Amino acid sequence: MSRTAYAGCVTTFFGRNDELAVLRQRWARAVAGTPQLVVVHGLRQVGKTSLVRHFLDSLPSSAHRLYMAATLETSQDSQLARLAEIGQTHRPRVDLSASTWARALQVIADLADTKPTAVALDEVPYLESSTPGFGSVVQAFWDGLRTRTSPTGRSQ
Repeated sequence: MSRTAYAGCVTTFFGRNDELAVLRQRWARAVAGTPQLVVVHGLRQVGKTSLVRHFLDSLPSSAHRLYMAATLETSQDSQLARLAEIGQTHRPRVDLSASTWARALQVIADLADTKPTAVALDEVPYLESSTPGFGSVVQAFWDGLRTRTSPTGRSQ
């Protein structure tokens, strides 16, 4: 059990110790220089968002911690504009402006080169409906990033 403050109130977070341990292990690898991609998938209304938000809140304040919840029936441009807005409300401000998701992912990767960065994209099915091929864009970007960061120059 742990406590997290949200908008002036304290909430108690129960369970999910195994899942939090995995997220913390992946974070440690990322901080050590090996980029990590974690997908939290499951049925609706089982606490995935709470888990991810709790994890982000537990990270050091020196890290970039970005959370974006996609919305239903919004265009790709609207989703990308929302990401840019999140960057502008982040402290310190970060420029996440991009015209495509491929570019947005590159902007986030460049940001991660400056200091540890955790990004949570919530409600990915909505991103997939507003951006045909969203999963393929993420896969292609991730494959390229892994090749770039591998000591051998080959995918890990």
